[in-house]
Amino acid sequence: MFKHPHCGGRHSTVAEARECESRQARRDQRYAERTEQEAKIIRAIAPEHAKAHPPKERSASPATPVKRAQEGFYKTPDGQYFKVQMALHGSGRPYAKRLEVVSHAVKSPDGTFLRPAETRWVMAKAWVYKLKPEWKLGVEEAGEFGRLYGQCIKCHLPLTKEESIARGMGDICAGVAGSKKQRATAERIWRSTK
Repeated sequence: MFKHPHCGGRHSTVAEARECESRQARRDQRYAERTEQEAKIIRAIAPEHAKAHPPKERSASPATPVKRAQEGFYKTPDGQYFKVQMALHGSGRPYAKRLEVVSHAVKSPDGTFLRPAETRWVMAKAWVYKLKPEWKLGVEEAGEFGRLYGQCIKCHLPLTKEESIARGMGDICAGVAGSKKQRATAERIWRSTK
């Protein structure tokens, strides 16, 4: 038994190998004939097709650039929250995530949080193109987010202090506490959201 070099199959006799080779040669011949017929048809139709469908004129002006939302936090008029961030690996382009509320916050009668809301950020396809600059959150809206959900708008951790809840951010994210590196990182993130 030996391996045939063209088809890669195993043949026990020379006659089987020759038969396999002739089958392959016939297939190659049919393919060549078919492609030659197709080429003749295309050559025959091409002048008529070119007259019926002239090439379109292209404008000299460049294509308008696609507008994407800037990095930061957004709130739509219907009350949905979005986070736009840059893709760190791959394209480096911004993409949007939508805040999905799993369970709502539970407050006591005096207004303190017994349990903060349980939320998560989920991918929001194409929203990076739909978000408008006027929907971008400022400091006041961040406070509204903290009062509503009991979570820091930046790091998404539960807020425990009244000042943090009113601010909408924890002390480190707001730059009030934490190490220099933590405050610098929080400040850089906050500046990018404005």
